[in-house]
Amino acid sequence: MTNGTALWKGDTWNPGWGELSLGRDGALSLSTPDGVAETRVELGASAFVDTYATEDWLAAVGASAHELVLGHREGPRLDVAGTIPRLDRTGRAGFDAHAVRFHPRADGGQCVLAWEIGIALIDPGQGVVWSFVHDDVDQRVFAVTDQTVELAGVRRAFSVALADGSATVRVVHSNLDVDPEVMAEWRRGIGR
Repeated sequence: MTNGTALWKGDTWNPGWGELSLGRDGALSLSTPDGVAETRVELGASAFVDTYATEDWLAAVGASAHELVLGHREGPRLDVAGTIPRLDRTGRAGFDAHAVRFHPRADGGQCVLAWEIGIALIDPGQGVVWSFVHDDVDQRVFAVTDQTVELAGVRRAFSVALADGSATVRVVHSNLDVDPEVMAEWRRGIGR
């Protein structure tokens, strides 16, 4: 269900139709047979960007950054296309707190971006269509249907409408006493 690649400083990635490079100075460069596009990306304390690509567009966000960058094969183009509210890690970008995942929609025209405390619908033409902040680091996307994004955590579950980002919540466990080792295993097992 998830799709994405970590692009480290100094590395290049080929999504099949061009080359995306991340310079050590935070310069993101997209090269295709038609030309080169470049922009600076917000990296904060991270040494990489999370990337996602389809046949003609890509998305990138720094591991602890707020800015979403979209790249387009045609042109090529690279633009900051919106922001997402992230956890304030005060300069820390450790793997234990990193939870960026891209979930493609069935038609490939959009994707759902999930991160530590929220999700957003990403469109190649509009950027961030909507975002929903659930403020629950234990939430994980377990399904993207034609109508909704389904999330579940230890104590709550959300169903978020793809049309507008509105959410309904249900309590999974109201007085759950979770052993710290069980919680650590839960996080490791679902992508942390």
